[in-house]
Amino acid sequence: MLIPALRPYDVIIIGGGIVGLATAWNLVHTYPDKSVVVIEKEPAVATHQSGVRHGLLHSGIYYRPGSVKATGCLEGREEMIRFCQDYGIPVRTCGKVIVATSESELSSLQELYQRGKQGNIPCELLGPSHLKEIEPHAEGLAAIHVKNTAVLDYREVCITLLSELAKKGCYVMLNTEVLSIKEMPTETLVVTNHGRHYARYVINCAGLHADRVSKMAGKNPNIKIISFRGEFFQLREEVAHFCNSIIYPVPIPNVDPLGPHFVKGVDGSVECGPNAVLAFAREGYSRKVVNFKYIWELLAFSGFWWLWAEHWPRGMSEIWRTSNKDAFVKTLQKLVPDIKNNQLLKAPSTVRAQAVTHEGKLIYDLIVQESHRIVHVLNAQSPSATSAFNIGKTIVQKLSKRFQ
Repeated sequence: MLIPALRPYDVIIIGGGIVGLATAWNLVHTYPDKSVVVIEKEPAVATHQSGVRHGLLHSGIYYRPGSVKATGCLEGREEMIRFCQDYGIPVRTCGKVIVATSESELSSLQELYQRGKQGNIPCELLGPSHLKEIEPHAEGLAAIHVKNTAVLDYREVCITLLSELAKKGCYVMLNTEVLSIKEMPTETLVVTNHGRHYARYVINCAGLHADRVSKMAGKNPNIKIISFRGEFFQLREEVAHFCNSIIYPVPIPNVDPLGPHFVKGVDGSVECGPNAVLAFAREGYSRKVVNFKYIWELLAFSGFWWLWAEHWPRGMSEIWRTSNKDAFVKTLQKLVPDIKNNQLLKAPSTVRAQAVTHEGKLIYDLIVQESHRIVHVLNAQSPSATSAFNIGKTIVQKLSKRFQ
């Protein structure tokens, strides 16, 4: 695609995932006179976190009512639904059950239910018989039915954004990798494998590489992105009826991400997982992918050792489930006892970009750092896809004062 030669652009966005594209969408609608370009190193948009798995449109039940994360989820959800309706992207509102399988989980389930009611989320507390009416193959002592959880294909959302942005004059440079960034008094130079580009402002939405891009620009992000591989299976077609919608376990207090769960996508296939294990490369989608420079940087990072010291028991259990399919099946059988080993097919893995502090603290909130000409989105955890348009609006608001 031919990109008009401008020097400088008003804004260059680094990263063609859903947050970068939603930010571009907000920019071109808020400031239609500004020139905006997105740079993406892959040959397509939504290649990494945005487009690998079945997409969930979250309800916000996990987040404290009134918090930034809860508000962003609720507002972003409504904007995502409107966008999908406007452009004919299928969204299936199927609901979700969060299932307590032991007595020890009942108090956490009750707290989660109260949080949902306080946040005006349509949810209902179920006993075992009512759970069976919704998910006949699930087993539990009690459950929450979250009625407005939905599924969609975020890759399709991103492809639609790509097309619609081009109509607005905002182009995405694919196969274009950022090699260096130099922030100057009146503009910023972005050097790529396809030449030099200048912009008045730059937005870093590089996901797995967000901390690297921040360092390229001369800013110390004070966190490191550690990659965790999520390993999934898919139910064989003949047993896809074991899951009607979405089946989740009760979350472990103060731990994110959630444990292995079941999601029936818009195409009718059912994914189950993930195991979450340390990846040996930023884009370590397979245990065979090893980047020794990344490993060395990880071992030299104090936060990694603090993280390991606190979470090694859970880490070892994840590794055990990864290396032993029977152990993984036993975890799934807590929710759906009928599942057998031979009914699971290996599915593609994901890689999650997890921000970690030097003290080993896992960061789950949005992190945005700014310099005069660059806005760095260093951490956009779940529900970032649900909240993408809201996150994009937040970033554009940070630029607005510079445009005045």
